[in-house]
Formats: sequence, C-alpha cells, structure tokens
Amino acid sequence: MDKERYQMTIHEARCLLDKKEICSKDLVSSVFKRIEKIDGRINAYIIIAKDLAFKQAELADKKIAGGDTGPLTGIPMAVKDTLCTKDLRTTCPSKTLENFIPPYNATIIEKIKKQGAVIIGKTNMNEFSMGSSNVFN
Repeated sequence: MDKERYQMTIHEARCLLDKKEICSKDLVSSVFKRIEKIDGRINAYIIIAKDLAFKQAELADKKIAGGDTGPLTGIPMAVKDTLCTKDLRTTCPSKTLENFIPPYNATIIEKIKKQGAVIIGKTNMNEFSMGSSNVFN
C-alpha cells in the first residue's frame, strides 16, 4: 500500500484489519507518529491519550483475532473535547474545566467504545464551541 497507515480510510483500515495484514496497534502507532510530527504547528489536540489508546488497541486486536469485529473495531479516532469521557479530562477548552474528569461517558462515547473504536485523544476547539480562533487560553 502506497499510503501511510494514518492516511487510510476507515474502510481501507477495516479490510486490512480483517485480513490481519495490519493490527490496530500499528494503526494507532502511525497516528501518534503523525501527531508528534505536526501537532506542534496546528494545535489540533488538547489531550493525547497514548496509554488508553494502546490498551484499547490491544483489546481490539484480540477481538479481531477472535473474529469478533464491528465496523469500527480497532479503528483509531479522536473526539472533540466537548464530549465527556470517563477517566479522561474534558476541558471544553476552558480554564474553568482544565482539570475536570467526568464520572461518565457521553452517549456517543459509549457507542464508539461498544463498537471497539480506539480513542486516541481529544481535539481542540474554541472554548465551549463559541468562536473561531482554536486557541486554548
């Protein structure tokens, strides 16, 4: 494949995961390498969840090995920092919430997790989604 792994579509990654030509850990690693290379310039991530992502990828790889997959099993994805994530900070890029760790997951996070997706981090945005600067104050 000519593409780097982080450039694959969900469909391309799903096919390769199901054929066991790649594993979720490989996909996650590729995404983190890309984040490390460019995020300092574009400020896309507020929270990068490496430990969590690799644990989720390991679980996804076990499910895939057992033939227990859904469309998102093992697929790395980021979520906006407005979505509550249990045990992972949710700041809504606001100083007032900079250390808030929700005691629950938002419904969409529960659905993503149930599908076996791998959450790699929380993406930047304006404070409480109220502007256009993309700067964390």
